[in-house]
Amino acid sequence: MKLGLGRGPLKTNTVLQYDANFQKVESWGFPALAQRYSRRRNNNSRPVELFKLHLINMSEDQTPALPEGLNYKKAITDYLCELGELIKSTIDTRWPQIEFFKNVLIILTVPVEFSEKKKGIMKQCAYNAGLIKTVSSSNLKLITEPEAAAIYCMRSLKEFFRTEVGTSFLIVDIGGGTVDLTIRKLLSEFCRSAKIPFTGEKKDFKTFELDLEELCPVLKNYVDDTAKKYLEELEWVIEIEFDDVKGMFDPVIGRIIRLIRGQLDACKNCTAMFLVAVVKSRVLRYTYGIRSLPDWQPGDPVNRRTPDGKIYRFHTLIQRGKKVEVNEEVSDILRVAYADQVDMCMDIYVTRAYEAKYCDEPGVELLGKFTINMPDKHKGLDRLVVYTLSFGETEIRATARNQANGNEYHTIFELNFE
Repeated sequence: MKLGLGRGPLKTNTVLQYDANFQKVESWGFPALAQRYSRRRNNNSRPVELFKLHLINMSEDQTPALPEGLNYKKAITDYLCELGELIKSTIDTRWPQIEFFKNVLIILTVPVEFSEKKKGIMKQCAYNAGLIKTVSSSNLKLITEPEAAAIYCMRSLKEFFRTEVGTSFLIVDIGGGTVDLTIRKLLSEFCRSAKIPFTGEKKDFKTFELDLEELCPVLKNYVDDTAKKYLEELEWVIEIEFDDVKGMFDPVIGRIIRLIRGQLDACKNCTAMFLVAVVKSRVLRYTYGIRSLPDWQPGDPVNRRTPDGKIYRFHTLIQRGKKVEVNEEVSDILRVAYADQVDMCMDIYVTRAYEAKYCDEPGVELLGKFTINMPDKHKGLDRLVVYTLSFGETEIRATARNQANGNEYHTIFELNFE
């Protein structure tokens, strides 16, 4: 979108202007920059910029300084909150029938350097800012800034852009604090539909169609009369089956295996081989568990007995050495420890040992915690929670669902591969 009167393109600056105590945002975006700074006033009157750079791995001397009393997470949350309020008010005005948390997909761009942990921080900030109902909401997507720029250029500059398969292009993204150079290459329909999603398992494969006339019209010049007649009967649309794709992969895999064997024969002292590829499953390096509070039993250590006859234990959810698929879930059902408790603390622990009894044993570490509300005290001990761990590609999602009212609580932990 462009403004009139020759003022150039519309841009919302990532800038905040706070009050003197950094509690309330007075202005944001361009208005925060437009406010003239006075040297007679204290430094707190300066606009706050470049706070997003604190999520990039930079040395302390390179990280932009923030005013005392303000941390970068609050600044990011405050900025997203202001942005969200504008989005919500615009939607309410133009499309009053739209339910924001149900019908709106939020797409945030992040620098390409962001690790999964830093992306998790952005998700938490978006949740704190009221953009999504839960941290793990599917209504929030993160994509890198170069990817967003590439999509924009492809759609908006068609008259200058070649859209043939294989076309490479350079994105130069000059931001307020970083410059990103990224080369992108257009993938073919075959790559999107067959090559990339192919797992080698027939049950995972879905037959799809290729329109050769649309995707590769030049092919007509290189087929013989018999094939041409056959394809014309099919209107140049062919179906790709599982065996067709497998037949393309098998010779390549065979050559890879022969190359590996040749290298191993040439290097007799090779002690390990690392295969770098897309993760479909993994063997867990940790045992995951939660802190439970069952009744103390005879034979349990006396010094661990609580004054009310309980004992804190490490309750195993899944053991080290187990193979899990990407996004596989493990669950267990937990019960409140006391009839009158109104909340439940979900502490998750990890250990490299195959089993543990207590959460303070050597090697047992706290991974994270969150608390869920447990109302309906009148039900006493008859209140259950389904606790689930979902193992993603780079993170673990923990979900606790109150079986009585269906309320869910989520949090995300970084998956440690060390």
